Amino acid sequence: MTTTPAPVSADALRACMRQFPTGVALLTVGRAEATIGMTVNSFTSVSLDPPLVLVCVHRRARVARAVAVGDALTISFLGADQSWLVRRFASRARPDGHAAVAEMDGCAGTNGVPAPGQALGVLECVLDRSIPIGDHVLLIGLVVHATTRSDRAPQVFYRGELTTVPPAVHTREETHDE
Repeated sequence: MTTTPAPVSADALRACMRQFPTGVALLTVGRAEATIGMTVNSFTSVSLDPPLVLVCVHRRARVARAVAVGDALTISFLGADQSWLVRRFASRARPDGHAAVAEMDGCAGTNGVPAPGQALGVLECVLDRSIPIGDHVLLIGLVVHATTRSDRAPQVFYRGELTTVPPAVHTREETHDE
């Protein structure tokens, strides 16, 4: 008979995860006066066919309670110059409704959900499924519209700090077979 080892503590997991750099995004749901947004860094692409993405939020987050399967949601990738926006929407005192849209300088996408006007990229989704797990909820969205708006440097979260990465140097060797 095998014994399952005891899980690591939350503090130990958090300390280790700080060593893994992640992108920073703003998740928004709702429209106009019902807009709710929050900063997220637990995000990944799940599938290209069908186009699915996943964002993980705490089960008590307002966003988790405000969105249901079939609802629209938007994930916006933020630039290094948007750290104020990251911090504002990571705060428990973050705005909602029209105030949230104004603070993010938002504009409604094709799905009606606002996104920051200067986001590097925007994924408009329909919530395909919501999976409760542990103290979080996995929100899996079917991407129905994708927009790339800028070549600015991305916002990155690493070791508990907001930072960025240097621009990639594109050196591509071309080979022509005749």
